Amino acid sequence: SLEKLKELGASAIIPLEKVLEPYLRYDVPDDYYNRLKNGLRPIAPDNLTEPFIVYCKDELFGVGEIIDGQIRVKTYLRD
Repeated sequence: SLEKLKELGASAIIPLEKVLEPYLRYDVPDDYYNRLKNGLRPIAPDNLTEPFIVYCKDELFGVGEIIDGQIRVKTYLRD
């Protein structure tokens, strides 16, 4: 209820990174940052399993999937 939210205040807000903690984190190499930002797909390492969260330069990009051996950000979570 709205009353309960008012009572909890800021403690009712859970950071996105906290919610995504159960998922594997994959850090794309920093030199792919602009390419990843523009939708290009880096090659996926052989040991990467889904679901995973994509980061680059310590910035959250979103939920990733592997298509034809490449990483695709299927759900963008960037600003």
